[in-house]
Amino acid sequence: MSVLAPLLLGLGLLALPVVAALHLLQQRRRRVRVPALELWHDPTPLVRQRSRRLPITWPLLLRLLIAALLALALGRPLLHSVTGLPTTTALLLDTSTSMAATDIAPSRLGAAQLEARRAIAALRTGDQLAIIDLSNPPRLVARGGPDARTALEAAVDRLQAGGHGGSLQAALDLASSVQQSNHSLQIVVLTDTANHAQAPLTAPVSVDWRTFGTASDNVAFVAFAARSTTDGLHLYARVANLGSAPVARTMNVALDGQLTQTEPIRLEAHTEAEWSWPLPKDTAIATANLDSSDAFADDDQATLLLRGNTTLHALLVSPNPSPLERALRALSNVSVTTARPDSYSTAGNDLTIFSGYMPATLPPVPTWIVAPPTSALLPVSGTSDDVVADSVPDNRFAALDLHSVHFGGVAMLQPPAWSGIALGAGSTPLILAGFHAGQPVTIWSFDPDQGGLANRVQFPLLVAATLRTVTTGLDQSWTLGDQAPKTLHDPAGSAIDAGTPFAATGLYRTPGNQPALTVNVLDAEESDLSPRPAPVIEINTPTTATTTTRDLGRELWLPVVGLVCLMLLLEGLGMQLRRSRRTPQAGRL
Repeated sequence: MSVLAPLLLGLGLLALPVVAALHLLQQRRRRVRVPALELWHDPTPLVRQRSRRLPITWPLLLRLLIAALLALALGRPLLHSVTGLPTTTALLLDTSTSMAATDIAPSRLGAAQLEARRAIAALRTGDQLAIIDLSNPPRLVARGGPDARTALEAAVDRLQAGGHGGSLQAALDLASSVQQSNHSLQIVVLTDTANHAQAPLTAPVSVDWRTFGTASDNVAFVAFAARSTTDGLHLYARVANLGSAPVARTMNVALDGQLTQTEPIRLEAHTEAEWSWPLPKDTAIATANLDSSDAFADDDQATLLLRGNTTLHALLVSPNPSPLERALRALSNVSVTTARPDSYSTAGNDLTIFSGYMPATLPPVPTWIVAPPTSALLPVSGTSDDVVADSVPDNRFAALDLHSVHFGGVAMLQPPAWSGIALGAGSTPLILAGFHAGQPVTIWSFDPDQGGLANRVQFPLLVAATLRTVTTGLDQSWTLGDQAPKTLHDPAGSAIDAGTPFAATGLYRTPGNQPALTVNVLDAEESDLSPRPAPVIEINTPTTATTTTRDLGRELWLPVVGLVCLMLLLEGLGMQLRRSRRTPQAGRL
């Protein structure tokens, strides 16, 4: 049961002490009948003795009960039916990297998983529970009722923290779609709110927002890379203090397992610092760590697998000069060759890029297609301008801030069956990625020359992220939550199968013990553990769902008022009966 007017209920309850005070006053002014003057005595001591405490009598209890019931009627009590609609609960679990923080035991994600287990245990007959991984993109991992508790708990336990948080709006839309007919809908979000939406959000019902974690200071590596300069190859590191107080740390740098640098670090609140050291030519592995751990240990270390002698040979085929050429030439380990569509050969190249041109058949090498014209392979129905990305299903593009970028010359094409949307605007694909004839193929449906993208700071970052989709020879750095591309051994030496999400940072090796790739955090937003307010979510309930989304209950104020009237009637009859008994009978002298 609940009340619709709690303020009126509180005001009504204030009448209880008034009733008690009036009753006490009535007792103090009590009339005493004396049958004869010789029997008179001073009643003052008795009155004083009686006034020391409130006399508890049945009339007092009855009046207090009547006052309490009247206050309850003012509060408009609402009785919910015990046999109401069964509930479909959509449980959204945030699995972004920041959920691995250990400022609460066992971790933020661990605490959220315990909360999810409580929700599973509370399932009633007829209820349904859907577990949604708030990853990128959000995905439904399990669904069932009380008879599927074991499977639901196993699905919750399999969730791991890693990657950039997914689209909350996409997750809310997915939660809306799991509601069964004749079921009420409940949406619960389990998160640390380290990520917040950049656009207004909507949901069909109010969202139960539950947060985990405290305000924790954190120092993290936010960049760790090799850079080519005029003086040769240099190791570059950037460390950020994401907390609210100054910190002092020590950074240790090792090359091929040998400690080479020890750097004292002192950072003021919310500041960053950079370091750079020359790298010997034959260095294979560089590592760095901070001497003292905090609530998030995964970002206190960084590992870099150097490929100094590996150069990616890319062929750029375009009828006109392309801004891609400038962005690719800025990468130290990419060699670019340009050719026109009527005279090119893919032999000897690691990657072929077609910009503004589409061949009749795709070459048997990794391929990148930019602004494709219509063709038999990729039919285009038209173009669109001023398009803004609103969904990022591919983790490799999740760290890019593209919400202010307007894409131009977007080709309206139907995604091929062998591809999936990596970056989209509604149902319009902006970037497609997949495998064709065993080779990776990535498609930019937009023209970087239009919309001013080529002049934005996001452009070289977008180019670098796209290269990761078409080749593994250039960038061997991955993030927590990415899926292993093949069977590997993690930093602890345990084997993991292809497709398994990376659960630990550090160096991963092949089954033959050769260095394969590194996994790091290097994400300032995920390393920022400070609490943030929950986003504003507007309720947008479909009119067809109003009768099935909630139990309206039944108001009880009218029966309560009727009960009060009955009690007042009984009290009046009782008073009349008591008076008639106290009235002296007429008699003779």
